[in-house]
Amino acid sequence: MRAGNQSRSPAAPPKKSSRRTHLLVLLLAVAGLVPLTMEMSVSGMTREDVERAITGGAPLNLPEGKLMGANLSQLDLGGSNLSGADLSRTILLEANLEKANLSGANLTGANLSKANLMYADLSGAILDNVIALDAQFGGANLDRAQGESAEFTGGDFRSASFKESNFEKAQFPRSDLRWADLTNANFQYTNLFMANMDEAKMEGANLFWAER
Repeated sequence: MRAGNQSRSPAAPPKKSSRRTHLLVLLLAVAGLVPLTMEMSVSGMTREDVERAITGGAPLNLPEGKLMGANLSQLDLGGSNLSGADLSRTILLEANLEKANLSGANLTGANLSKANLMYADLSGAILDNVIALDAQFGGANLDRAQGESAEFTGGDFRSASFKESNFEKAQFPRSDLRWADLTNANFQYTNLFMANMDEAKMEGANLFWAER
């Protein structure tokens, strides 16, 4: 029998269970019961992808990249370009993001505890529900950023800029905000208990019902 006439077994059909699961997730996403990023995360980058990309000390260049839910704890991402990237629910514990470009990035629900974001560009970034305990934001640009209900207890924000930002209901107890610029920022209902705000610029800032 010729090789070209050899019978081939038909390709196995996709499992019904996996197809049903995929369809169920799509339906739940459309209904608003699960985040749509649950579907998108399949094609997002993993920690291993990022580690390969920064081999040799090169900064990560991934504008508008998909890193949602990835565990990037303790990685050196200093100077990286992550502008417009989706970092929602990403774990960045003790990561180095000094001087990183995170402008317009989505960091909703990310964990930045003890991370170094000194002099990082977070202008226009979404930081809603972020957990950033004891994180370093000294000199960072947070202009027009949104961080509603975010947790920044014990953070270092010395000389950081919050101009026209929205941090309503955020937590800043025991944070260092000396020399920070809160011009026209919205900090209403924000917890600033025992925060050091010496010489901070407060012109036009909304601190209505803020706890101090």
